[in-house]
Amino acid sequence: EFMATEPRFDADQVEIGTGSLRVEKSNKVAAGNIANGDDSVPIGAFLFDVDGESITFSYWVITIATTDSDSGGGKAVLDNITVYDANGNAVAGPTDPTISGSTHKVTFTDSVTVPVGENVYTVKGNLDTGWANNDTIALSFTPSTAITSIKGDTTGNTITPTPAASVAANTLTVKAGTLTVSIDQSLGNQSYVEGANQVELGRYVLDATASGEDLKVTVVKI
Repeated sequence: EFMATEPRFDADQVEIGTGSLRVEKSNKVAAGNIANGDDSVPIGAFLFDVDGESITFSYWVITIATTDSDSGGGKAVLDNITVYDANGNAVAGPTDPTISGSTHKVTFTDSVTVPVGENVYTVKGNLDTGWANNDTIALSFTPSTAITSIKGDTTGNTITPTPAASVAANTLTVKAGTLTVSIDQSLGNQSYVEGANQVELGRYVLDATASGEDLKVTVVKI
């Protein structure tokens, strides 16, 4: 409001507070199948929701739990673990995990700045050839303890992310390349006019749902 004496205008009062960071699972990497021995495979994604001010952190530990379906086969290894932002830029890593039994621990010490708003970060890695069919990979971490050295870029205040509970990405399953072929019964029995061209003689279904990778078919013999 304007003052009666020494006319001046009092602007709105602005209170500067500390920013916040909340982490949750992102479905950008959905539960599904991945291929053994493949490189730069998306293995999990997380949503970082920042409010108040952009934040920067320099320490992040991710736990990667795996299951070994072949009971004592060759040790399966993930390496070259890298974090990418929504634009495909690498923001942390690559780094190799420490392995203890079926658990991989990945520690990132890169400085990562997260802007205000919802930001999805995708974790990718290389699978060696020691994975067996039906092995699983699941990423998780507890934000309040696994992400540290966080400060608000404007205030410089220290920030503790939430929640104080484990956040788990979708589970991925290692699958071999598989193609199932079947007859599509939707065509049914047909009658044709003699001399007709381009008549449909049959339909087949090529199903790669259970495959760990996309398949390219170049030759079909009937």
